[in-house]
Amino acid sequence: MSARRLVTGIAIGLTVIAASGAISTGASAAQPSKKYTAAQVAKHATAKDCWTSINGQVYNLTTWIKGHPGGSGPILSICGRDGSSAFNSQHQGQGGPAAMLRKFQIGKLG
Repeated sequence: MSARRLVTGIAIGLTVIAASGAISTGASAAQPSKKYTAAQVAKHATAKDCWTSINGQVYNLTTWIKGHPGGSGPILSICGRDGSSAFNSQHQGQGGPAAMLRKFQIGKLG
């Protein structure tokens, strides 16, 4: 099995798990229109309270730290800061990671 197929399979499986409610994202449908500043995101820079901004959107990744297929390190490295470069360089063009990320969206940067 190729690494790409394995990653795609993991992303699809995690999407199914998240959709079933087994993973709590901390986000609700009403929250993504809320706006946050970079300073507000910066206040959430720990493993127990991890927010990041990616491509102008704000995400609460606290509950995803332990579930991330690449380990906790990549998520912890973007807590409290703009994670666009890290996310885009690792997942550009991959639908699975982008779909999973959307489940954690809590608002927009602005």
